[in-house]
Amino acid sequence: EQLDIPKRLHASLIGKGGLIRKQLQTTHQVVISIPNQTSPSTLVEISGTPTAVAAAKAEIESLVGLRLGARLLLVKLKVPKPKHVFLIGKKGIVVQDLQKKTGVRILIPRQED
Repeated sequence: EQLDIPKRLHASLIGKGGLIRKQLQTTHQVVISIPNQTSPSTLVEISGTPTAVAAAKAEIESLVGLRLGARLLLVKLKVPKPKHVFLIGKKGIVVQDLQKKTGVRILIPRQED
């Protein structure tokens, strides 16, 4: 399966040190080929079983869709300031993990805000 994804979004599918691509490949048991930066191609190729490819494709489209501004939704939750520390976690690990697992962007106001 090939997906035509703008070049500017390829890095966000690869992730730091290839982490996002590795996670996608491991989670869905697929191989994802992304053209290198010097290639003019914008085609990202997903190989694997039909079911695995379909699942990986859906997740990639979701990731890319969020970055393209498609299906954006803003949800505001009131969380008491003393509880912010639990959402953030030590060195931001909790909020980072939530963002990676869900594909959402979480904004927590600073204590002085």
